[in-house]
This record gives sequence, structure tokens and C-alpha cells, in this order.
Amino acid sequence: IDIPDIKLGIDTAIPLGLLINESLTNALKYGIEGDEEGDINIKLQKDSEKENCYILEIGDNGIGFPETINYKNTKSLGLKLIHNLTRQLRGTIERDASKKGTNYIIKFQEIKQQLSPVV
Repeated sequence: IDIPDIKLGIDTAIPLGLLINESLTNALKYGIEGDEEGDINIKLQKDSEKENCYILEIGDNGIGFPETINYKNTKSLGLKLIHNLTRQLRGTIERDASKKGTNYIIKFQEIKQQLSPVV
């Protein structure tokens, strides 16, 4: 885990936490088989090029899944959830094929709290 001391608002922290949780669940459930040992990596950093933007690198060194499978053509609720949470964070997601297993690079924005109008 490589996460600096970053303060995020609740509108960012909740979907980000759910996204990380789903990625970890998928890694433990599908990526690392049986009693084999595996590594799960999480790295979060501020994007040096864009203000209020972050880069999350998350993944495992497990068995991975075919490049032909994506959130659009799968029945996997977890994969769809990861992509929808990324979209909720106004972000982009790409698979990092340079590493063994399933690894993602997710770039997202901090979501500013939306103030509800007083009725």
C-alpha cells in the first residue's frame, strides 16, 4: 500500500472506497487461486498535471483475465461496478497490461460536495 496522507471529501471517498473494496474482493476471489500466495498493490497519488485529480494504481499478480473481456460484454457485476464507480468519480480506467495479473490505472477527479437547495 502506497497512499500518502490525502484528505478527500465524502463525495469522493465513498465511491473510491467502494471501488478499492471491489477490486480487492475480485483479486482475492478470482485472481489469486487456492492457497497460492499473491501480491495486491494499491498506490494513490495526486496527478501532477491536473489540479484536484488523482491517479490510483490497483491490482494483483494473479491469473488475470482475457483482454477480450470488458465491462460491456461481461455478466460480472464486480467489473461493471468498478467501471461505474470510476465514471461516478469523473475518471478514466485502463488495464495495465505491462504487469502480470489484473491491474488498473484509474485517473479521477475529486468530487466537490453538491449543496442541496433549501426548499
